[in-house]
Parts: sequence; structure tokens; C-alpha cells
Amino acid sequence: MALAQAQKADFSLPALVFAQALSTFNHSLLRSAMLALLTFRGLTAFGLGNEALIAISTVVIVLPYVLLSLPAGRLADRYSKTALVRAMMGLDVLIVSAGAIGFATGNTLLILVVLLFAGIQAALLGPAKFAILPELAGEDRLLNANGWMSATGTVAVMLGLTLGSFLALDSAGFWSMLFGAPALAALGWFASQRIEEVGPKAPALSLATAAFAGDFVDSFRKLSASTYLTWPLIGSCWFWFQGTALTALLPIYVSETGGPDQTASLLFLVTTVGVAVGALTASQLIRRFNPTVLIAGMLAVIILPMLDLALLPHGWDLWGIARVSNDLTLTSAGAGFFLVPLTAAIQRLTQAEERARFVGISHTLSGFAMCLGGVTIFVFPMTGLAAGQMFVVLSVPTGLIGALSLSATPMRRDRHVFSG
Repeated sequence: MALAQAQKADFSLPALVFAQALSTFNHSLLRSAMLALLTFRGLTAFGLGNEALIAISTVVIVLPYVLLSLPAGRLADRYSKTALVRAMMGLDVLIVSAGAIGFATGNTLLILVVLLFAGIQAALLGPAKFAILPELAGEDRLLNANGWMSATGTVAVMLGLTLGSFLALDSAGFWSMLFGAPALAALGWFASQRIEEVGPKAPALSLATAAFAGDFVDSFRKLSASTYLTWPLIGSCWFWFQGTALTALLPIYVSETGGPDQTASLLFLVTTVGVAVGALTASQLIRRFNPTVLIAGMLAVIILPMLDLALLPHGWDLWGIARVSNDLTLTSAGAGFFLVPLTAAIQRLTQAEERARFVGISHTLSGFAMCLGGVTIFVFPMTGLAAGQMFVVLSVPTGLIGALSLSATPMRRDRHVFSG
């Protein structure tokens, strides 16, 4: 029995990383498939245009993060995080299966409802899966665990976006998607059964409606009393803000600089790879190199590539595509680099009995940040700046906030990031 428990504990972290990546992939796959069918196959609902349905699909995914992350944090503190993760992965099987039915029947309303529940599932899963990491990974592996969570999640999103549009528009691929996505969801649920059981940390926590509502007000009091969390939260929120804005500006940049239309997808891909590489290298580099060198290097890889993008002449050749791809990979790696230790700091600096609620606060604020980043696309024309210039405008505060966040964030109450 003891040996079986030890083997399960050893597999717990990979099982969690694998399960959440499959869930993220499926949600991205479903939304991408819907967008492709709206654009190229005339899928419609309520007589609304493509733009309106695309906007609705975005809202139903992002809004649950804003509204449900704090309540999800309370649930994760009150109950076993392992049980919550398993329950959410089981719910995902039902959600993805319903999505397959929606696509098979061409029911846009059902697909939108499925996307809404996918957003709810992701919001409820978030605090549990991140708050359980310190207990599964331990102190020594926490940075590495966060790196893998961030990297696999980012890659899963991009793979889902890429394959979703491709499979939805191919007759054979369409049906393989409808059968394959539920199978992957079931595989994610199976993997979640291998996660070590972690008991509740605050079993007496109230679940009254007033308690859930009070968390939104109480979060501000908690943050004002927890100044050591200020910079991790600022850095995390800015990461999501600039990432959303950058993604929205990429197609505009390609159009303005005369790049081939199809390169937009390539640039999304290299941006994803950059974030993943930055996330994976963070835990290794922070422990091995001088903090001043790392901060200077991070500033350089975030800001200098954006300056190069702004200087790119109109009209792309093969060298231009390689140049832009390299710039975006570097700057995305820099952003991915500073997110991981900030996420780990929030986990390390909070008490176990309220850790999930602090994660919920972080996710709520990040949801607001993503919404603000999306607004950038509407405000952008009013600035009179070219997309390349906007990249520079975004990169300077990104580099500075990343540097300040890393240097000012303690990894424990008495230790800073670079000594942890």
C-alpha cells in the first residue's frame, strides 16, 4: 500500500499537467472550429453576423474567469483540490461530448452553450490546479512545475487553434475531431485519477451565498494587508494584458507591413513557442545566474526585438519572415520568463488554508486585464500609431514591469525571488 501511494505521488504532477493540457486543448479546438465554420461554412444563429457571434464566443469564455475565479477559490480551499480537479475533468467529458453533438447537428446555439460551460469549467478548475501545485511539487520543484503548467497550457491553446480550423473544414478531419475530442477528454479524466489525494485545507469555510459575495469585497482588504503580493499580481496581470493586446495587433501588423496573409498564423505559433520556452527556462536560469544579469537580459529580449519590428521595411521576403519570427519568439520568451516565478511566488507566499482564494483573486484580475487588452484593438486606431510602434509602446512597460516584479517579489516572507 505504501509503495502504491509513493508511485501515485510520483505520477501526480505529470498527471495534473497532462490532464489540464488536454482540457485546454479541447476548449481551444472547439472555439477554433466554430470560428472556422462561421467564417467559411456559413454557420449562423439568431440572424447575427459573424462578428457578433465571434464576440459572443469570446465573452462566454473570458467572463467566467472574472465572475467565478474567486468563488472557485473558496470551493478549492473548502474541499479537496484533488476531488475538484477530478470532478472538473469529468465535467469536461460531458462538455466536449455535447460540443461534438452540436457540431454534428450544426446547432450554433448548443455550441455557444458548450463554450460557456467550457469557460465555467476552466474558471472552476484554475484555483484548484494551481493551489495544489505546492503540495504535489514541494518547495524544490515548484518553479519547475509552474513552468511546465504554463508551457503545456500555452502550447495546448495554439495546437487547438491550429487544428480546430483545419479539422473543421476537412470532411474526414471534421468527423475525427468529433470522435477524438471526447476521447481526449476521457483520457484527461483518467489521468486525473492518478493525482495524489490532497485533503481540504479549510473544511470549516462557509459556503453561504453572503460568504461568496463577500469574497469580492474582502479581496481588496486581503491585498492591502498583503503588500508582498502586490508585484506578483501586477506582473501577472500585465502579462495577460500585453499578451492579449499583442495577439490582437499581429494581423494588423502583417497587413500594414505588406506581409503575406498566411504568415499571421505562423506568427501566432512562434509567439506561443516563445512563451513556452521562457516558461520552461525560468526555473533553471533563476537559480543559476546573477539576478542583475537576468533582469538586464530579460529587458533586452523583451524591448529590443520590438524596436526591430517597428523598423521593418514595407514588404516581406523570406528574410523578413525569419526576422519577424525571431523577434516575436524572443520577446514572448521574455514575457513567459517572468510569469512563472511570479505565479510560484503567489503560491509560496500564501497560507495553505487560503491559497486557492488568492489564486482566484489573481485569476479574476487577470481576466479583467485580458478584457482591457482586447479593448486595445478598438482604441488603437485613435492613437494614430502604426502597429509596429504600438509594439514598442507595449514592450517598454512590459520589460520594466517584469524587471520590477522579479526584483521586488519575495519568494518567501524573508527571501526574494533570486535567492529562492
